[in-house]
Amino acid sequence: MISIQQVSKSFGERTLFEPFDFDMPDKGLIALVGHSGSGKTTLLNMLAGLDFNYQGTVLFEGNKLSEMSEDQLADFRLKNTGYVFQNFNLFNLETVFENVLLPISAVSYSPNRIMRRRVTGILKLLGIEKLKNKNVNKLSGGEKQRVSIARAIINKPKLVLCDEPTGALDETNSKQIFEILKSISKTTLVVVATHDYVSIKNKADYILKIENKKINIFKNSNEENNDSKFMLVEGKKIDKPSLPISF
Repeated sequence: MISIQQVSKSFGERTLFEPFDFDMPDKGLIALVGHSGSGKTTLLNMLAGLDFNYQGTVLFEGNKLSEMSEDQLADFRLKNTGYVFQNFNLFNLETVFENVLLPISAVSYSPNRIMRRRVTGILKLLGIEKLKNKNVNKLSGGEKQRVSIARAIINKPKLVLCDEPTGALDETNSKQIFEILKSISKTTLVVVATHDYVSIKNKADYILKIENKKINIFKNSNEENNDSKFMLVEGKKIDKPSLPISF
């Protein structure tokens, strides 16, 4: 689905990482690990079509991200990707339900009752259905990150990108978030930039380790149960995403 071809990144005379190649699978969990400032978030932004200041080529289903127009990139991100941020990036004064409803409202043909039913289903899967009418600013860090994940997967994206999703969480919540991401990766591709190598090393299918300006790729041979409760059904999406006037 995603093909990285001789991609490298530099800032002036400083090289973050040297050219590397990697064809990512259609599903699975890929971990980007390395010390702070090594280029994990930068690489994540390349995959999201947010950063084009690099050498080489990033292809999504055969299409060069760097050659897409702004409108095409906006559609690509909204229809095909979900992004989970370390600092959540939620609408704090809106409810959990409204935060998760927003992206599906922009791309779906479905009647409002169907979309709302789908949001409720996602919240239930993530164990936060009882919080749906609470404003986000009343939630704990772990609860906010679950809302962020729900928002990221509501449109059943082909690619879920996570930037330090457990950086602001305690050990218990971090473990739960990684378990959720592992479950999601059974049906879609999840790429996680994280400093928490210990927690993710046995869950990742591939580990991309950025060290000494090189990206070394390791395939994890550990196999887990392939049963997943995150079986997301993709609804019919409109050609030109737009937000309802109510938002």
